[in-house]
Amino acid sequence: MTKAGKKSGAGSKGKAAAGPRAPAQQVSAADLYMQAQIALQYDDIDGAKKALKLAVKLEPANAALLDAYACLLAEVEDPGALTALQQAVEASPQSGHEKYMYLAQLEEDCDKALSYSNLGLGLLHQRLHAAKTAAASGATTSTGPDDDDEVDEVAVLTQALSSALCTHAEMLVQKAAAERDFAAGASQQEEPVRGLDPSVIQQVEAMCAQSKELTARSPEPGQLLASLYSQAGRQEEALAALRASMELWFRHTPDSDEEQDQEGEAGEGGSAMEEDEEEEELPSQEFRVECVKLLLELDETTHAATEVLESLIEEDDSNPHFWHLLGLAFYSGHHYEEALEAVGKSGTLMQQLRIPRNDDIWAEMEDLSSAIREAMGVRAAEAGAAGQKS
Repeated sequence: MTKAGKKSGAGSKGKAAAGPRAPAQQVSAADLYMQAQIALQYDDIDGAKKALKLAVKLEPANAALLDAYACLLAEVEDPGALTALQQAVEASPQSGHEKYMYLAQLEEDCDKALSYSNLGLGLLHQRLHAAKTAAASGATTSTGPDDDDEVDEVAVLTQALSSALCTHAEMLVQKAAAERDFAAGASQQEEPVRGLDPSVIQQVEAMCAQSKELTARSPEPGQLLASLYSQAGRQEEALAALRASMELWFRHTPDSDEEQDQEGEAGEGGSAMEEDEEEEELPSQEFRVECVKLLLELDETTHAATEVLESLIEEDDSNPHFWHLLGLAFYSGHHYEEALEAVGKSGTLMQQLRIPRNDDIWAEMEDLSSAIREAMGVRAAEAGAAGQKS
């Protein structure tokens, strides 16, 4: 007898005797979205992606879910980000500024990238205006399941708009510099060209001013101005803008003499900062790396660049790029032994990470190592010659 034809007896303990089973509880797309948010709180990126992917599968027309999934993929540089972002745009072209800003970062064509960024900025302006109007009318502009988790939508959008303005302005600078360099290459000019279209400079300055007005404590506009003026060949203005930006987040580490002076001042008049004052959050590592590059280009001294790099290495001593830049900073400051040690550390880490030998960083490291050894040889020869004269 086949399994389908079996009958359960009166004393059978089979499932049929227990009566009909209750239907399995279905997980909703909203539940999956909340699972993703919880996973992100614990840095469980894979769990968040899996939950959002399933949520989108359950509700493929849900624009908010499509946006959330696409933006998460873009944030973690997932290969499927571009396709997901394009699908999100098709689903809701008139909402969701984040997807346009991510598309602008992924798009290789400068004009298309700027077009995406413009769309994102437009949507951000509209949403911020609506949030401010709602706040003025007394309507709630907060999100969160309870009062403790409430987030001021106006403040969040203001910060987002400030950052987006800087991103758009940076893209304008990059495009103008690329066009300048292309024109210089076409004319076969040997010397590096400085200078940008005055209209681009005015545009970027205006955007930086607007960003600064939105978030006075943000270092982004100042560092962007430093990059702009550097590209324009206005080095003194660039360094001044960079220093003003760094004042908002960089804290110089004093040497032993300075520490003693400060301790004496604190004993007489008290600490300059209240003990319970919270330290401001540092900018992202990427932002600080760009700061270091500008410092090495603009500042004759390398103290600040070295300090920023050493703090980055304290956070992550397994990043070969940090060690490479530290070697460059030491080399620029004529600390050749320390430079050689840092470059050696970078090379060791690159081997451990199995970075391919055809990667540009290997060639850069070898060039820097050769330059350091050459400088050490010159210094040794000069010291020998000075000793002979004495």
